[in-house]
Amino acid sequence: MAKVKFSVNKKLNNILNDIYYDLLHFCETKKECINEIRRYKKEFPREPDYNIAQYGNLIIYYDDVRAAYKKAGYGFSVNKMSDSKLWETYKRQVGFVARYILDHNK
Repeated sequence: MAKVKFSVNKKLNNILNDIYYDLLHFCETKKECINEIRRYKKEFPREPDYNIAQYGNLIIYYDDVRAAYKKAGYGFSVNKMSDSKLWETYKRQVGFVARYILDHNK
């Protein structure tokens, strides 16, 4: 899958592309994944990630989220973040990518 240009920041672009890939591959088909994201958005409109991070078969453990950010290049800064702060950041970014997918697949 080709990378999407979410940001000029290389680290941010890496993690957003990882989330993008995860969101489009937690179902059998791309269309099925998009419909699933729409369903989550309808069910949980006030959640920053529409509850996709917790219930959508994405990364759910703090250590795994931390490892994903380190893989994207956020080594030192991620080590200084608490688990809850990192989780909130991850959820916001999952929501950002979910909105991007919905906006570009109408």
